[in-house]
Amino acid sequence: MRKIIIFLLASLLCFSVYAAVTKSGATVDAWQNIAANSVLEGATSTITGNYQTNLVVAGTLNSTTATTNGLKIIVQVSAATSGNNTWYTLTEFGALSGVTAGSVNGTNSMPSGWLGGNVINCTTTAGLANSTWLFVSGDTLATSELVFQTSRTAVGVGNITLLNLPEQTHTANYTVWNQTFSQTISIPDVASRVRVIYDNKQDATGSAAIVTSSILNITGI
Repeated sequence: MRKIIIFLLASLLCFSVYAAVTKSGATVDAWQNIAANSVLEGATSTITGNYQTNLVVAGTLNSTTATTNGLKIIVQVSAATSGNNTWYTLTEFGALSGVTAGSVNGTNSMPSGWLGGNVINCTTTAGLANSTWLFVSGDTLATSELVFQTSRTAVGVGNITLLNLPEQTHTANYTVWNQTFSQTISIPDVASRVRVIYDNKQDATGSAAIVTSSILNITGI
């Protein structure tokens, strides 16, 4: 009997170790504009029931105004489930400093589920460097996306090749911006809530920006 009990306990331990985890992801802040010399408070995510949470923050400059200091991204957490006096800064970092964004217009229409190949036809490829992430505007701001450029034709009217097919709908004359960032932050398990403050007041006359955030969760073990 003792051996049977030990065997059952060992089996339960093995089951716990190898059981599949439940994962999920959700957009917190859909792509949205943040004007130059302004601050945007992102939405609050309640993560009390999560076993693990990662936050992804991304953005792009969307004007050709030179930027010296760029954006300050402030990630805050709270152990409380409500209230505005319990926020604490987990981390903060700068993004898109010391750069001037450039843009081109895409001339080929790419509907949702588009299978026409991973090539964007452009009015020009000037300023688009290979092996970089680009921001491609969607038919609505919320359906914009980041894409990875692998190659381009010579400067002038031509095209750029992407690593993967676009996921969103892009009607002809969409805009492609060439200064982007993306960063993932691990959120401590003791946090009940998380939010992002997008501080674009580092330059009094800097560039406007477009930002987004999402969370990746483990919600069950």
